Amino acid sequence: MVEYNPMWYNILINYGDKELITKTDLNKEELKDLIHQYNTNKIIQIKGKKIRVIDITRFFISESEEKYESIKDQIRAVRIKERYKQPAMNDIEYFIINSQEVMDNSLKLILTEEEPNNHDDKTKVFIVHGHDEGMLNAVARTLEQLDLKTIILKEKANSGLTIIEKLEKYSDVKYAVILISPDDVAYNKNDPDNEKMRARQNVILELGWFMAKLGRNKVAILHKKHEKFDLPSDILGMLFIEYDKTDGWKINLSKELFEAGIKVNLNRLL
Repeated sequence: MVEYNPMWYNILINYGDKELITKTDLNKEELKDLIHQYNTNKIIQIKGKKIRVIDITRFFISESEEKYESIKDQIRAVRIKERYKQPAMNDIEYFIINSQEVMDNSLKLILTEEEPNNHDDKTKVFIVHGHDEGMLNAVARTLEQLDLKTIILKEKANSGLTIIEKLEKYSDVKYAVILISPDDVAYNKNDPDNEKMRARQNVILELGWFMAKLGRNKVAILHKKHEKFDLPSDILGMLFIEYDKTDGWKINLSKELFEAGIKVNLNRLL
């Protein structure tokens, strides 16, 4: 049996006033995602930068059997010998330009190729969490009992993405569950003796993200109580599900999911 070696894809984009950005060693899914942005959005995000599609003057794609990272030393050696031929080009540009260009016909095949159906059609629910691993595991198990597919960002490969890019990539979900637990200690600089507990700042940021993306009716907040918990004032008017020791939160969360149009089978919790 012949072993299949996947291709790696490389991008070179010219934009604006002679600006250039490159990205190497993308897998097929990452390439599809970038091209989808280019074709459907006014802005593409790459390596933490936002580039207006209208400003792009060149979008060059090449493919290679080996990653740039694995052969960059050999490329450096070749470049030292051939420096006089392309003096203004750095090693990454040289690698991308001299790899096999992906032509239009090949690109169409990549974009329309059927991927193996190795995933199920379960409704995806994103879990935003802090440092309370026990709370995270309990909520994830409960959602899986309800036959839902949980998306937990730290379990996904980084693939060279920034946190925001990674969040954008995996936030195509029907519902989000936000776990607010007392993880950090904070205090007013003018009153340092009055310490309070608060949620991780990334949790509050992602709460706002999903409220804007999905709407408030498709975001549930599970709150682990603490006598000195300092909640952000902007969300104090919202309804919280108390993460209680009697597991009443499981039924309450299931009700919220059902009201949002997510099919759940409460018998699975029995």
